[in-house]
Amino acid sequence: MKVSQRDLGQFLIKPQPHIRVILVHGQDIGLVHERIQKIASNIVDDLADPFRVSELTGKQIRDDPAKLIDEAMAHSLGGGQRVIFVRLGTENISDSLMNLLEEQGTDTLVLLEAGILTNASPVRKLLEKEDQAAVVACYRDNQASLNSLISEMFEQTSLR
Repeated sequence: MKVSQRDLGQFLIKPQPHIRVILVHGQDIGLVHERIQKIASNIVDDLADPFRVSELTGKQIRDDPAKLIDEAMAHSLGGGQRVIFVRLGTENISDSLMNLLEEQGTDTLVLLEAGILTNASPVRKLLEKEDQAAVVACYRDNQASLNSLISEMFEQTSLR
């Protein structure tokens, strides 16, 4: 499913519990990374915790398609939901993602961080139509997004 700009604020704080894979992509790589970090930090207190956080690349998954499912099925030693960060380039990992979405028994959240993905991208096409997945597009700032950012920063610092 595509996440609309209107629903984005709430989604970044607390994605729906049935969402298992989130793709954040776009031309503003800084914003992509910031949104990925925001989602993850609302799920895992310490993003450096090796028992709750894993990092993979699209190349690693492409070279070993079972690697994503193996990571997703691993359990945290101290309990709690796990997060897998995937830095995605141009690799097509849609088969591994489909296998993961068909797999039951894990609450691990997979966060895909990517640059610009066209509408023809197999990964993007797959995740936009999946109920257990969400796609967030990040575009360059415009006046409305800048105003929203300024308001958010003022609110965080209790300034008016």
